[in-house]
This record gives sequence, C-alpha cells and structure tokens, in this order.
Amino acid sequence: MKKYKLEITEKQAKIITQSLNLFSRIGMGQLEEIINHPQWIFTVDNQYDRDIIKNSINTLKKHLCNLDSYSSFGIYQEEVDDINRVAWDLQQVIRHKLAWDRNPKGGITVDFGVPMKSSKEDLAKIEEI
Repeated sequence: MKKYKLEITEKQAKIITQSLNLFSRIGMGQLEEIINHPQWIFTVDNQYDRDIIKNSINTLKKHLCNLDSYSSFGIYQEEVDDINRVAWDLQQVIRHKLAWDRNPKGGITVDFGVPMKSSKEDLAKIEEI
C-alpha cells in the first residue's frame, strides 16, 4: 500500500479535523451537523427559519438515511460505510495531536484520549516537524 506525507500548518490541521468530523458525522446520518458549519452557523438568526431548516433536515434524514429525527447511526454500526470510519479515525489522530501540542500537561476532554480505530485502515501517524 502506498503511503504519503503531507506538510501542513496548525490552522490547516484544525480545518482538516473539522472537515473530517463533519464528513463522518454526515455519513452516520447526523445531517443536522450541516448547520453547524462555520459558514452557516450565524446566518440563521430567527427561530422560524431554524424550525424550517430542522424540518427540512429531518425530512431528508428520513428519506436518505431511513432515520427518525434526532437519531443517527453509531460509527461502528454496519449501516455506516468504512469511508466514514476512515475519516473518523483520521480526525481523531489529528485532534489528539493538536490537543497535546496545545496543552502538554494533558486534559480530561476526549481530544486527549488515545484514538480508537474504527475502520479497516491502520491509524494514521502524525508528528510535529
């Protein structure tokens, strides 16, 4: 299997992590996460519009994912394709490294926990250069 190295900045690593998180969550049926995208999070400023968006997302979720409102699949469920697990694993690895770089003493948030493999791929490796 081919392997690649990618040199990125801390900001780019954060954006990659956010992107992979959104990608994997959409793959688990968490379509409501779309409105939490930084581009849109502050654009809906009234409850009426939020309700319309939520209803639209719930309709899409029902027809696309066969899921009820406020439900989703877990990352390990068979309904979730491995491509989403690869994205999930990769974002965990990057998130973990960023957390320890930010606070070398550690912390109690999920970011500091050892990434758990969910896909068929080996976990990625990341190091500061």
